[in-house]
Amino acid sequence: MQPHYEKVARIFNGPVAVHPGLILMARVDCALKTNTKLCDRFSVSHYPMLLWGPPSKFVSGGWDPKEEKSDIRVIDDGRTAERLLNWINKQLGSSYGLDDEKFENEMLPSNISDPRQVFCVHNSKFASQFQT
Repeated sequence: MQPHYEKVARIFNGPVAVHPGLILMARVDCALKTNTKLCDRFSVSHYPMLLWGPPSKFVSGGWDPKEEKSDIRVIDDGRTAERLLNWINKQLGSSYGLDDEKFENEMLPSNISDPRQVFCVHNSKFASQFQT
């Protein structure tokens, strides 16, 4: 799952992102019990686990899977990069692709939207390899 997640994350995050600022993707390691408070706050029950919602909900609260109405949802169709990006495209009504290329032109307006729009959290037992 990790390489698939990273393919999608590179489209939206980082210095070479094709569509920067549209989606903030973050990885949290819950397998090694290093982030237990955060993992407990979001009821992480399995790995990998992808969550989707507005950043403000991730910052200010938590997530309870028993709660019927929540701004945070589990992404249940993200086992490959293509399926994850397709799921994201459905949420945004967009058609981003894994092969999108970055086009830079200082005369065009920036394609950065409101960074509060969406947030995706990935919890993986393999994430410890990439901790800083």
